[in-house]
Amino acid sequence: MLGTDRSGTATAYASIREQVKDGDLLLFQGRGWLSRVINRVTGKAQSTRRSYSHSGIAMWWHPPVVPRSRLMVFQAVGRGVEVQPASRAVDRYSGHVDWFPLTDEARSRLDVDRLFTFCLEHLGAKYSVLGLVSYLWHRIIGDLEGARERQSPRKMFCSWYVSHVFTEAGLDPDVRHPSHFTAPNDLADSDYTVYGGTLHHDREAEAAGARDAHA
Repeated sequence: MLGTDRSGTATAYASIREQVKDGDLLLFQGRGWLSRVINRVTGKAQSTRRSYSHSGIAMWWHPPVVPRSRLMVFQAVGRGVEVQPASRAVDRYSGHVDWFPLTDEARSRLDVDRLFTFCLEHLGAKYSVLGLVSYLWHRIIGDLEGARERQSPRKMFCSWYVSHVFTEAGLDPDVRHPSHFTAPNDLADSDYTVYGGTLHHDREAEAAGARDAHA
């Protein structure tokens, strides 16, 4: 069972948390000025008719790395590439968060261990403001073809990071563009993802789950 249909009815994060698998994507619909600029330039994803301005990769962390199993999200934000609990990312984001599970075909082709390794290797990389500006400019003038993949980027924006680490792990989620020209909408429209639901944070449900975990 996935989180919800596409009617806009949100599902509590805690109720679908256990359904999320390593490598699933979280795509964010922001309300801030930068999100509005990105949405204005990139339009809407064909799969959901929604505008996404941020993206991250879900990964489970298990003991002994953490005291109890936690669903985390790797993402490139203004502070750089980081990892934080997915519950916090959903709770603190000013906007909607959609869950996009990987398809069965994607899972058959993806090396999840390599994906996790590459996600970790890029932790601390700086956010590429110039890369984002370059992408938006090329999008405006309609020139997204023919650019070569940047093999070892030191700075990345959100969907560049997602596309890059997936490609390193053997699965290119956006075959139409190089990673530094991949937008969150392209990840939503990928052949390797499906819409799973729109999430909202339910503090009472999560608190109950935490109590059960320690019982």
